[in-house]
Amino acid sequence: MKAKKVYFNKKQVQFMRGDQETKVFLGGRGSGKSTVIAGKMRLYMGEMPRAKGFLSSTTYNQILTKTLPSISSKFEDMGLVDGVHYVIGQRPPKHFINPYSKISKYEYVMSFCNGFAVEFLSMDRPDQARGGSYDFGFIDEAALVKKEHINKVLLPSIRGNIHRIRSKYHQQLSLYSSLPWLPSGYYLYDYEERANTDPSKYMYLEASAMDNIDILGQAGLDRMKQELSYLEY
Repeated sequence: MKAKKVYFNKKQVQFMRGDQETKVFLGGRGSGKSTVIAGKMRLYMGEMPRAKGFLSSTTYNQILTKTLPSISSKFEDMGLVDGVHYVIGQRPPKHFINPYSKISKYEYVMSFCNGFAVEFLSMDRPDQARGGSYDFGFIDEAALVKKEHINKVLLPSIRGNIHRIRSKYHQQLSLYSSLPWLPSGYYLYDYEERANTDPSKYMYLEASAMDNIDILGQAGLDRMKQELSYLEY
């Protein structure tokens, strides 16, 4: 099988390679946050077969219509085919391996052929996410997710399976967001201080559309600069 080159920019690669237990990627529109999530999922899939994690965001609609299409597109670049290597929102084919942690409902689950699975969690219904047990977690649009939901619902659910899964990425939590506009999201900046104080446990990285210029093109950035206000740009 011929090797295939897949593009990630320098900031994306830096974040994907980090093995800290808690990582924050703050990036403006066009910085490629969903691309990083796809890359991390693919990395986890190879490192942790039969692991089950979560992808959380503000609503199911945000995940299904905004985040997932970009992830699936990057999966295609990496050679993963929907319906062959993974399925979304349906019981997987019988030849797919089951994850260590049992799944009873597949409506909001992405299942992979080697038993790797990602469950979607909507934080407008946080009580439905309580009691779960996961091997890793992704939080998209973290600035819009309440900090108390992360502390009380999501973070405590990353536990278990240390006797089954041996990977430096096991039980890793990654937060992705544009820069917060509201005070309720300012807690994300606290992670920068934590990363400076304890870089072995925390990673904090900021990126902009400029870091992704090879994908967006200079003309696209020039248009945004011309049409947006200084603060928005």
